[in-house]
Amino acid sequence: DIKNQLDKLLAPGFLATVPLRWLGQYPRYLKAVQYRIDKLQGNMDRDRVYMEEVMSYSQRLFDQDDPDHETLQQYRWMLEEYRVSLFAQPVGTSMPVSAKRLEREWEKSVSNVAAN
Repeated sequence: DIKNQLDKLLAPGFLATVPLRWLGQYPRYLKAVQYRIDKLQGNMDRDRVYMEEVMSYSQRLFDQDDPDHETLQQYRWMLEEYRVSLFAQPVGTSMPVSAKRLEREWEKSVSNVAAN
């Protein structure tokens, strides 16, 4: 899961394609990954539960024909924030985020993709 997250964050050309607003959050995202790794020892069960939850949200994004579609971007970055909230809460999020908020954003994003 961590490798997949880093592969998506650091995809080829990310410096040119990631909006500046989110690029500025990368140090915090990487700090959250490090925090998660540091806390893995003795917390594998909890990490697995969180990982499965995040994977269910991310899978539907990457199942889309164009996961980089403009209308899916808010959901995509909200998902990164959700990762921080689950795995590295002391690092803090840049916005309020919860499973419920993520669901609402998904519904809004999908309906916007359908409309375009």
